[in-house]
Amino acid sequence: MNKTSSQILNFILMVLIIQPLSSLARPVEAENDTLWLQTSKKKGYGLFIDTGYSGLNIHEISNESKWIAMIPEDIQEAQLAVDYLDWTVVTYENILENNRDFLPKFVELNYPGRIDTTNIPSWEENTVKVILGKKGKSKVYIVDSNGNNDFRDDTVRILGDINVIPTKQKLVKFHYQRYDGRKMAADSSWIRVGLDANNTPSISAAQHLVSTFNIENQQYEIQVINFKPFFRFGFESPILSVTSKNGEKKDSLLLSERLEIGEYLEIGNAYYKFEEVSKSGKTISLIKTQDVSNLIGTQVGFLAPQFEGVTTSNDSIKLSDYKGKELLIVNITACYSPKMSYEYYQELSEKFLGKLEILAIDESPGVLQRNIDNLDLKGKFIISQGNQSLKNSYREDYCSRVCYLINREGRIIKKFEISDWEKALAN
Repeated sequence: MNKTSSQILNFILMVLIIQPLSSLARPVEAENDTLWLQTSKKKGYGLFIDTGYSGLNIHEISNESKWIAMIPEDIQEAQLAVDYLDWTVVTYENILENNRDFLPKFVELNYPGRIDTTNIPSWEENTVKVILGKKGKSKVYIVDSNGNNDFRDDTVRILGDINVIPTKQKLVKFHYQRYDGRKMAADSSWIRVGLDANNTPSISAAQHLVSTFNIENQQYEIQVINFKPFFRFGFESPILSVTSKNGEKKDSLLLSERLEIGEYLEIGNAYYKFEEVSKSGKTISLIKTQDVSNLIGTQVGFLAPQFEGVTTSNDSIKLSDYKGKELLIVNITACYSPKMSYEYYQELSEKFLGKLEILAIDESPGVLQRNIDNLDLKGKFIISQGNQSLKNSYREDYCSRVCYLINREGRIIKKFEISDWEKALAN
């Protein structure tokens, strides 16, 4: 597995594992202004997001392989496909092999609570396994549902299109041994398997967490999903949101309502910092904050982080340049979508350039310039690489399309995906 240095650090900074618990509402535990919310793992996709899929790692099966004896006899052209369960372990092994300079920081952050470097699960223990092959004229797959490394006692399923609406697909439950940082523990989850648009066998972790609790005589439901860049089983990059209050369930969520680690959640008359999901998965910890009015961050209502940078026209800019003005920071990306972010930017800028100050951030200078030329894009553009203060605060890795509207007082008042610009800026 090859990862850039920045990706490895992202792995290191967030390594969280969740295990299933009861979903009954409980009084919240609190101590020193910290709330610990108990969680349960649920089937399907939470927070109204299909969290995507990734390609399976495929291994050819030789005639001498032990897996030959573990496959039904009527399966032809069999291949072993796997995905990793715990990315902490994968990261550690990658650092040992390729990036030993990161090892001291990794150990500082993860040992002994999140990984025992003297007790690492094996490759077989740390993977979900799928057999790909043919049965008659049909492409099929078999998930090792009971985790016994034997596919002869598992269901053979037709391998279809993974892009079919998830609610129309049958999710497959499988059992495995979860690494809790010290030892293995029984766990289970759900997946869907299929072919992507490039005919690549892919997998999606179809799970989310739910915490239902009471505080200040109010009942809340919170959901957590593992979001980009992982979309896997271990909740290494969790996001959280309130999905129900006093039985009134939401049917959609604004981007600004989905919170990452370090952001703040409003519960009752207080704000709580989303601090951590425990390695054991038994709790989500939230820390009460008395006053958020002067906090700096990219949440709606917070003071916008300061930045400085240089545009593609070689002009120096900083946030203070926009004091007394409304500034819209727009992330555009070369990552594919049915309608590209450059086209959305073209529409947005044609309507609002001159009414708002607009600054667009990209990571791909060559693609950006082609789109500037082809679409006759106007405005100020900046490449995030080399402009670290902007990148750190306003540019998410992995295909960012997030926009931030900053008011004349320097406070963020809207946060939305560029595809939603018409609705977000309607007023």
